[in-house]
Amino acid sequence: MDAGEVAPERHHRLGTGRGATFAAVVDIRTYLTDMSRLREYGEVRAAYLDGALPTSTTVEVSRLFRPGALPEADVTAVVPGTA
Repeated sequence: MDAGEVAPERHHRLGTGRGATFAAVVDIRTYLTDMSRLREYGEVRAAYLDGALPTSTTVEVSRLFRPGALPEADVTAVVPGTA
């Protein structure tokens, strides 16, 4: 698995433990350190999302908290019956 696929896998593990799946995702905010890799990020994201797509914002930043990180994402999911 390349670095671009690590974040979706982490989100999946965290979410499923709380009853969420990628179908419950309603918003994604993504921070990329290299916007030239936007297509690559989009391909990885498309592998996890289908049907109605969440709202999303993607911005380029000069660096992220973790050295060498390429993407960072904030993912919001709504799981019925958990509020």
